[in-house]
Amino acid sequence: SHDFLNSYIYPFLALRGPYPSDLEKKDPALERLFRLKGIFYVRPQDVEMHLEGTPVRYLLAKNGLSDVGIGTFEKELYEATRVYNAIKNLPPQLKEKVSLFLNSENTILGIRTLFNYSTYENQMKFLSLISVYAEKNLALEFDVDLIDLNENIDILYEKLNAELKKLNIDDIIKGRFPEILSVNMDYNLKSIRISFYPDIELSKMFDRINTINDFESLRSYYFEVLKKASEYYTFTDRIEKKLNAIYTKQFNHLVSRQLERLAKEMSYISDFFALEKYKNSAVEKGWEMSFSKEAISKVEQLFERRKAELRQKKLNEIKEVLKGIGHRNELLAYWEEVKTYLKINKAGLGKDYMVLVARLFDDILSKI
Repeated sequence: SHDFLNSYIYPFLALRGPYPSDLEKKDPALERLFRLKGIFYVRPQDVEMHLEGTPVRYLLAKNGLSDVGIGTFEKELYEATRVYNAIKNLPPQLKEKVSLFLNSENTILGIRTLFNYSTYENQMKFLSLISVYAEKNLALEFDVDLIDLNENIDILYEKLNAELKKLNIDDIIKGRFPEILSVNMDYNLKSIRISFYPDIELSKMFDRINTINDFESLRSYYFEVLKKASEYYTFTDRIEKKLNAIYTKQFNHLVSRQLERLAKEMSYISDFFALEKYKNSAVEKGWEMSFSKEAISKVEQLFERRKAELRQKKLNEIKEVLKGIGHRNELLAYWEEVKTYLKINKAGLGKDYMVLVARLFDDILSKI
């Protein structure tokens, strides 16, 4: 059925041209353009007859498309008429180049999607640009790849249409693409690949995020990328989602490095008061740098770990001294020294620790 042909066969017919039957057609280039546009039932001759007043039903029957339905045929005829008028209104020198390009053996990937997001004027400008560029570079039979360009077409089409609208005929004749488009030609692969330059630019900006090594620069750069994206894209949600993922990964990497640095610096602190002051400062800076609650918790865990190390170190020291004490007066003198230490560091040591140390002295005293 024509539904099957329309869904599975016809879409591939227009990718490569010309066709064996083109010699019998009045305008093979326009015929191909119709197929590229997704117009499968209407031919250029049908448009011309329609413009001369031929009834639609007659055209439908003449082409043996009664099972297609008049609604579908009329819809294609309307679209075909607009394409017909657009290409007929091209300046002669551009129309000739477009015809030459469309009649060459090349493949054009993704142009239908691009056309769906472009005005008719801009469709013809874009097609003219490709045609002129291909001829100037002796690449009429090179394949044209617009897949990359279409990746974000739904959020960049307004910018693309605005840039194409600015082009005048001199720009097109010179093959001068808008600056937001990147054109790469590969003579080995015989291909012309056209991409949206901001996609490439943002991709490079995303890569640079992984090289930023401080939180303030990372945060500033994040907003710089967002601002750049808003200059080109209609909606930035998708870009922002991708950016957030890359930003979060690098941010967490910096957090891990910061925690390693904090742990190293804490290892040099042996005073509980200084340690507490250092922790409070680190936590405050963490909040200022937008650390997550989990990251702040890890800072506090580092602090608690260092406190435990200091407690254990002092406890081992006390035990070692007590082993060498054999007289009561010597023990009481050492107790006064330790007691002073316990009072000064009471907040960092805790009540249980102080009780434990006191029991160690009681045990020794009972044995003397």
